[in-house]
Amino acid sequence: MTDEKESNEVTSETDDEALHLSTDTGGTFTDFVYLERSGIHAFKILSTPTNPALSIGDGLRRFRRLLSFSHGTTVATNAVLERKGDRTALLTTKGFRDVIFIGRQQRQHLYSFRDMRPTSLIAREDAYEIEERIGPDGKVLVPLNKQEVEASGSKLVGKGYTSVAVSYLFSFLNPAHERITGEILEAMGLNVSLSSEVLPEYREFERTSTTLMDAFIRGKLGDYLGSLGDLILPYAQKEYYVMTGEGGVSPSTELLRVPSQGLLSGPAGGVSGALYLGEQVGLRNLITFDMGGTSTDISRISGLRQEYTTDAKLSGLPFSRYCINIITIGAGGGSIAHLDPGGAIRVGPESAGASPGPVCYDLGGEQVTVTDVNLLAGYLNHRDFLGKGNDLNVPKARAAVEGLARKLNYTINETIEGVLRIVNHNMASALRMVTTEAGKDPEDYSLFAFGGAGPMHGAGLARELGMKRVFVPFAAGMFSAFGILISDIVHGYSLTRVMPLDTGNLKQAEEILKDFQRKGADFLTKEGIPEESRVFLPSLDLRYRGQSYHLNVPFGSGIEDVKREFGKIYLKRYGYSITGEEEIVNIRLEVRGKRCLPPLPVISDEAPNGPYGHRDCLFGEWIEVPVFRRGELGAGFLHKGVAIIEDKGSTIVLPPGTSFRVDVHGNIEVRV
Repeated sequence: MTDEKESNEVTSETDDEALHLSTDTGGTFTDFVYLERSGIHAFKILSTPTNPALSIGDGLRRFRRLLSFSHGTTVATNAVLERKGDRTALLTTKGFRDVIFIGRQQRQHLYSFRDMRPTSLIAREDAYEIEERIGPDGKVLVPLNKQEVEASGSKLVGKGYTSVAVSYLFSFLNPAHERITGEILEAMGLNVSLSSEVLPEYREFERTSTTLMDAFIRGKLGDYLGSLGDLILPYAQKEYYVMTGEGGVSPSTELLRVPSQGLLSGPAGGVSGALYLGEQVGLRNLITFDMGGTSTDISRISGLRQEYTTDAKLSGLPFSRYCINIITIGAGGGSIAHLDPGGAIRVGPESAGASPGPVCYDLGGEQVTVTDVNLLAGYLNHRDFLGKGNDLNVPKARAAVEGLARKLNYTINETIEGVLRIVNHNMASALRMVTTEAGKDPEDYSLFAFGGAGPMHGAGLARELGMKRVFVPFAAGMFSAFGILISDIVHGYSLTRVMPLDTGNLKQAEEILKDFQRKGADFLTKEGIPEESRVFLPSLDLRYRGQSYHLNVPFGSGIEDVKREFGKIYLKRYGYSITGEEEIVNIRLEVRGKRCLPPLPVISDEAPNGPYGHRDCLFGEWIEVPVFRRGELGAGFLHKGVAIIEDKGSTIVLPPGTSFRVDVHGNIEVRV
C-alpha cells in the first residue's frame, strides 16, 4: 500500500500503463484510490461543497490516462436531506392526491408530544390529479384523460416546475397510462420520473415517496454527473461508473435514467469493501463503522452476507428501493459542540464540513468540533496534516475550547472528555441498533473501523459495547473509495405479484425471472462483462397471508425448498412460523458483473516497528504514549498497551487495556 504522492507530482504511467481510479466524495474530504502495476495507492483532499466536481478535478490532474473511473457521491442524498432539489410536481390518480401527505399512521417518537411528520419534498398545491384508473387486476377502469395531462403540463411549465413525478394507482401492473403521460410531459421539456420504472411495486405511499425523490434529485444529479463526465473525458473515453445503494456500481447513464439509484451511494462502498476484505482474511461477522468528517455510517455483515432492506428512510421519508441496510447519523470529525436551550452540551448533527471546517484547520471555522478536541487530547498530530505540509492551529483550537469550557463552567480537560463522551454515546446508540436491539450479541462481531475518524474512536466504542476486536483495514481513511473500486456492476429488477405460493404461481414467478435474466444478460453484455463473470441472484419477497410485511427469500429449485427456507428465515426473525399460508409479494432478480479484483497489498516483516516518538494524551489523565507510523510497521508486529498509530488518511487511537497486531496485508487487529 502506497500513500499519497506530492500534490505537484504526476504518476509515472505512460499511455500503455493506464490505471483504475475510484473516488468517494464526502462532506469534508474527497478520497481517491487507484490501482496501477505497483499496487494500490490512496490519497485524500478537501471537498468543495459548493461544487463537488471541483475537488475531483483537482485529483484527476495528477493522472494521464484511466482505464476505468468509479465514483461515490453524496450529491443525491444531500439534495434530499437539505431539501435542495428541483422544483417538483406530482401527478397522481384522481382522488389520491393526498396519499403522499397522509402517509402511514406511524410516529417516530411514540410518546413525544412534539413528534412531527418529516417535511415533505412538495407542498399540497404541487400535487395534481389526473382522470385515469387502473384496477387491481391491471385492467383499465377509466381511460387516461390526455387533454387533462396536456393542460396540467402547460400549467406546470408556466409555473416554473422542472421535474414531475408520476405515480398512478396500480401502475406496477399496467404502466401504459404512466408511459403516455411521461411522453406528453417530456415533449413539453419537463424531466419526468415514472413510478412504474423507479419502483414497480405495490404500496402507493412508499412508491410515490420514492418516485418523488427520484424526480426531486433528477436535475441536480443530472447536472453533476454531466459536469463530472466532462471532467473525466480527457482521461478516460469509456463511460464511468457510480456507486449505488444496492452495493455495486452502475453506469452513469443508468443513474441519469433512474437517479434514485444514487441515493446512499457513498456509504455503500465501504460496506462492499468490508465484505470483500472480510472474506479474504476470514472475518465472517462485521459491524462496519465508517466515521468521516460529517457523518457516521453503520451496517451489519453476518456470515459474510450484506443485509438489505426495502424499508429504508431518508430524512424521515420512505425510500423503498432494494438497498444495503445502512444507519447514518450526524456524527463526524466536523460535528459541532454547542449548548442547547437548556444549557446542556450537545455534539452534532450540525457539521463544520470542509468549509469553514474545524477551528484547527484555520480556514475560518470558529465553533468547537470533534476534531478540535481530538487534537487537544493529543490524539492527532498537528504537524504535516494529511501529508500536505499543513500544520493544524493548536492555539486557535485551544482558545475555542476554553471559550466553550467557560460557558459550561468546566475545566478544559473536562470539556474535551465531555465532548468525546457525548459523540461516542451518539455513535454507540447507533451501533446498538444493529446489535443488541436487533437481537445480536456484539461479542459475536468485529468492529470494522474506517473513515478519517473511525479508527480514532473504534476501540473506545468497542469497549462500551462489549466487543472484543476492532479491525482497521489498510487505507482506512480512504476505504470507501477502495470498496467502490472493487464493487461489482449491479443491476436490479423487481415486480409486484401478490398471489398464493403454489406450484402454478411459482411457475409464473419463474417465467418473470427468466424475462429479468434476459434483460440482465443484455445489460451485462453491453457493459462488456464475459459470461463467466456474471452472477444472477433470484429471490422472492414472501409473507404469510393477511400480513402487511414480507421477508426476502432466495429462489429455490422447487416449492418445498422455497417454503422451507422462508420458514427458517421467519422463525429466526420472529420466533415462530406457520405452514400452508405463504404468499408471494414481489419477484426480484439481482444481476452482478464481477470486475477485476486487485490482489491485497502484502507488507514485509522486516520493518523498524518501533515508535518514532512519544506524545502526552488524555485518557482520564495525561499519559505519555508511544506514537507509531503505520507505514513503518511490519507484518506480525505486536504491541500491548496504549498507543497512537498515524497514517496519511487516519489515526488509530488505542486506549489503556488494548493491544494490536499487524497482519501480512497491513491491516491492524486491535484486541480490547
